[in-house]
Amino acid sequence: MATPSLSLSSSPVSLLPTLSSLPHKPKTLNLKPLSLSYKRRHLTSLHLHCAPSISTSLLVTHQDLNERDWSFVEPPSEHPRQQLRQVINSASLPSFSRVLVALPTPRFIDELLDPVHGAEPQHVVAYHESLLMLSNVKESRDEVRCFQGDVTTVPAKFAPFDAIFVCYFPGMGVSVGELLRSHASLCSSGSRVVIFVEQGRGTIKIHRQQFPDMVTSDLPDLKTVEKAAATNGFKIIEFVDEPTFYVAVLGLL
Repeated sequence: MATPSLSLSSSPVSLLPTLSSLPHKPKTLNLKPLSLSYKRRHLTSLHLHCAPSISTSLLVTHQDLNERDWSFVEPPSEHPRQQLRQVINSASLPSFSRVLVALPTPRFIDELLDPVHGAEPQHVVAYHESLLMLSNVKESRDEVRCFQGDVTTVPAKFAPFDAIFVCYFPGMGVSVGELLRSHASLCSSGSRVVIFVEQGRGTIKIHRQQFPDMVTSDLPDLKTVEKAAATNGFKIIEFVDEPTFYVAVLGLL
């Protein structure tokens, strides 16, 4: 039987039957990839419509989705934004650019789309494993296309991109070589991949201790980035590795 297509709604109304009343409740729900088109700051449930072969609506909580809390990657609100502006400027975005953002935070998306700073991207696509993080992005900037999952989730129709920002590499579960290899096919000629952590390597060490199941690697050093770049057709344009700021800017050859 073909898998029913899924769409999301932010309606708070509970419909029957719920998951608990279904005759054969599945142990897990495989809902990837999901395209998000709703706004909800404090997401406690998702209203899923199954079509066309199934007419039942399901009320699914974030526990059913095995949702993990990624809010720790957001720096305090009083943290200065100059470093974010430095990161965005390092991509040298052209006018009417197309941008992909991996593991975004609302803070970064707001800064990226702030027209005060110059050329605003024409299209922004973002992906994350967390529906909560993506819902916060959608609440702040509804024009951003959001997808749950990893780089394989992004539809090819949105490529090529003029820049790819990787907001939290240690949470991606891949090496920097795998990251560049998987993203290279999404890049336009001369585009840039910007890997950064606003709070730097010192914060990553703390995160690895506190969230070892989510933060699975350290930030790559210069030698590792150089090797991965050369192997995958990139060159290093800029590299900063400080306790309070990290950015690696790579250009596609």
